[in-house]
Amino acid sequence: MIGAILKATEGWSVTEYESVVSAFYREAKHLTLGTAYSGVVYVPMIELLHHLEDAGFTNYIVSGGDRDFMRPISQDYYASRRNG
Repeated sequence: MIGAILKATEGWSVTEYESVVSAFYREAKHLTLGTAYSGVVYVPMIELLHHLEDAGFTNYIVSGGDRDFMRPISQDYYASRRNG
């Protein structure tokens, strides 16, 4: 699957790729829940990240997704309260 994604996005700039990813998460609906992906973010995880941050921890998100795929959504969904 990764190979297919790389082939499909070959030649795209990071900005173009980020724009497509952001549009997907803004417009696409979860297949079984029928709601936007932003509506199915696991709220207890966000609360835990904020609690840890308030206690002085620095949080990192580790995923199987590539960096340029994860950045647009992680900034929108899991934003640091320190950095906005």
